[in-house]
Amino acid sequence: MRKFFRIVILLCFIISCIFIGLILGKVTLSPFDLPQTATVEEPSNQIRLIIFVVNPQVEASPTLLSIWSVIMYFGEPKSIVFIQLSTPEESNFSDVEKKIKFNDQNNPTAETIRYLEKIYGTHWEGSVILDNFAVQYLSAWLSKQEHILSPEQIFNPDNTVIDIEALCAQVELITPNHIELIEWGNLIPHHFRTDLPFERVMASWQHMESDSPIQCEIVHLEK
Repeated sequence: MRKFFRIVILLCFIISCIFIGLILGKVTLSPFDLPQTATVEEPSNQIRLIIFVVNPQVEASPTLLSIWSVIMYFGEPKSIVFIQLSTPEESNFSDVEKKIKFNDQNNPTAETIRYLEKIYGTHWEGSVILDNFAVQYLSAWLSKQEHILSPEQIFNPDNTVIDIEALCAQVELITPNHIELIEWGNLIPHHFRTDLPFERVMASWQHMESDSPIQCEIVHLEK
C-alpha cells in the first residue's frame, strides 16, 4: 500500500494543476474560437485534459458545475494553460449539460467526449472528474492553509469561485521537484477519477520535472 501511494504521489503536480483549473471561476469563454496558444502543434510536447467539476461527490449521481480544458506544455519554459469551457453563468450551459452523460463508473461517456470535441474543435488525451471536496482540498493545499473546509462549505457551488489571477500566480511559485506531499488517500477514489493511462501520467510527470517555476496562463475566449 505504501508503494502504491508513492506512485500516486507522482500524480500530485499534474492532478493538482488540473484541479487548480477547476477552481478558476468567472472567466468568460466560448466554443469554436480557441486561440493560438491552445492549438496542438507537437503532441509529444504537451498533454490536453478535459476536466468536469461535479457536485456532490463523484460516486453519487453527479450534477455538473463546470467544464475545463487544461493544457500542459513540456517545452522550456514549462507552462500550463487553463481554458474554461462551460459554466452555469453561460446562456447555453443547460444545452451543454443535457449532452453530458456519465457511465456506471461516473466517468464521462465516449459520446460525451466526442460531442465536446466537436463543438470545441479540439481533442483531449484524457478526462478527469472531481467534486467540490477535491477542489477545496487541493485549493487549501496549494494555498498552504492549515485546515480544510467543512462538508457544508465544501458542497456549496459558490466555493468554486476563486481569484483566478492570484491562483495562477500561486502555480508559478511551484517547482515540480519541490512539491509538498498531500494525503491522496483523502481524494482517491471517492472524490476524483481519471481515465488517463498510467504510463502517460508517468511520462508527463517526467516531462514537467524542472528546477524552474511553471508558467501559468488563463485563456479568455471571446464569443
